[in-house]
Amino acid sequence: MPLERMIRYYNLTPRDNLKYKDIIKFIDNKPYLKDREEIDDCKNNWFLYHQIQSLFAKDKQRGIVKIKSIFEKTILDSDKKYLSLLYNLLLSFKTEQEQVKTNMIKWMQDINSSIDLENWEKSWYRTQKFSPNILLKENYYKLFYRWYLTPSVLAKFNLGLTSCCWRCKKADANFLHMWWSCRKIRSYWSMIATEISIILNCNIDKSPSLFLLNIVEDKMPIDIQNFILYAVSAARLLIAQKWKSKTCPNKEEWLGKLIQLKDLAKLSAISKDQNLTFFDMTWKPFLDYLNQFI
Repeated sequence: MPLERMIRYYNLTPRDNLKYKDIIKFIDNKPYLKDREEIDDCKNNWFLYHQIQSLFAKDKQRGIVKIKSIFEKTILDSDKKYLSLLYNLLLSFKTEQEQVKTNMIKWMQDINSSIDLENWEKSWYRTQKFSPNILLKENYYKLFYRWYLTPSVLAKFNLGLTSCCWRCKKADANFLHMWWSCRKIRSYWSMIATEISIILNCNIDKSPSLFLLNIVEDKMPIDIQNFILYAVSAARLLIAQKWKSKTCPNKEEWLGKLIQLKDLAKLSAISKDQNLTFFDMTWKPFLDYLNQFI
C-alpha cells in the first residue's frame, strides 16, 4: 500500500516509493509498525515517524493484509502502459454480474420463493428470443432491475409526496405492492390468469414468477409458452403505461394490446421471410377466442 499520497498531504518528503511493506512487520499475522530506527526515512525525522504512526493506527482499523491488491499487481508493479492497464482492469470487474445477483436475491425475497440460476437463465433467454419487440424486452429489463419508482421511493425524495399507493391508498407502497400485492392489481392479474386459461383451455397458475419474471414451465409446448409470454407482457406494459393512474387496465385494453402485439409479430415474421407455421400455432387459440365476440 503506497504512502506517497498521504505523506505529501503533510508536506513531508520521504523517498517516493515508500510503501507499507517497508515500515511494518507481521507478528502472528498481525501488522505492527517498525521502530523509528528500523525505517531509513525516519531515523533522523521523528516528526515523520509520528505522522506515519497516526496514519498506521487509522489504516490498521480498516485492515492491512500481506497480499498485494489487484491494483498494486497490475498498475504499481508495472512500468508501462498505465492507461491501457487501468482500462483493462476496469473492464475485468464483474460489476454487472454482481448487480444481477443483487436483483435476483431481492426478487426471491419479495415473492418468497427460491428460483435457481438455471430458471433465471432460461427466463432471460426466453425474453430475448420469444419476440423481436423491443418494448417487451425493455419492460422486462426495467422490471427485473426495479427501475420503476414507487410511491414509497418518491416520498423519500420529496417530503410533500405521500407513500400511499395511487390505486388502493395503502401506506408505504413498495415495488412488490405496486406490481403484485395491491388489491386492485391482484384483481387485474386474476382476470389475466382467467382469460389465459380460457384461451389455452388449461389452468394457469397465478404466480409472480410467471407473470412478472417470465418463468414458465418447461413441460409446456413452445407455442403455448410463447403465447403466455406475450399475454403477461401485454399486461405488464399496460401497468407501466398507467403507472400513476388510480385505476388498473381492464380486459378490453389488454385484448387490444395483445392484438397489437400479434400484428407486430406477424409483420416481423413476414419481413424476415419466416415460415408462418409457428406464428399460426402460437396465435390460433387467441384468434379462436376472439371469434366468439364477432
